[in-house]
Amino acid sequence: MNGPVRLLLVPAFAALAAGLWLGLAQAPAAVDPPATRTATAIDPPRPIAPFTLARPDGTPFTAADLHGRWTLLTFGYASCPDVCPTTLALLDGISRALPAPAPRVTFVSVDPERDTPARLGEFVTAFNPGFLGVTGNPAAIAGLAGQLGIPYARVPLPGSALGYVMDHSAAVLLVDPDGRLRALFTPPLEPAAMAEDIRLLERHYQSLVKHH
Repeated sequence: MNGPVRLLLVPAFAALAAGLWLGLAQAPAAVDPPATRTATAIDPPRPIAPFTLARPDGTPFTAADLHGRWTLLTFGYASCPDVCPTTLALLDGISRALPAPAPRVTFVSVDPERDTPARLGEFVTAFNPGFLGVTGNPAAIAGLAGQLGIPYARVPLPGSALGYVMDHSAAVLLVDPDGRLRALFTPPLEPAAMAEDIRLLERHYQSLVKHH
């Protein structure tokens, strides 16, 4: 990504995301979550409001699809030159390191103008055939990103063949089988620590389910 653009926008996004997530992390807790190495636990977990996006085959992907299994959710775009490929490669390593069934990695495009569902599907499955790429209309993407505290912006590149880039948060979100936000991972992402934290949070969730 363009160097001056990154230097200008990334610190602003980091500050904005930190402010948003600080409020979530400080919500009253019913049961203390486990001590994690890199994850910011969201306690109590935050329900994700209804949304509708599209899978690579064009079928709907909704909030209901986040139920029934753990999900690692991240945002980006297929033309991203550095952050997104690095993040997806890292998540592939984590997925292979975790016991089955590992959380499903779901990549949400913030560039619906260029990322058709089919193109996005090809992009994410190049890193792992189990990864899912979803996109939708600008309002639907903005609605989901907004409720999760994920900032992004279109940055024009005059004179470039690309025309523009999308500056965006590189955070990775952990969603539990009840479709609720459980934790946030922010850069620098550390694969071993993330895998350990995911296992801790999964065990914590199971202990809560067992006692209810």
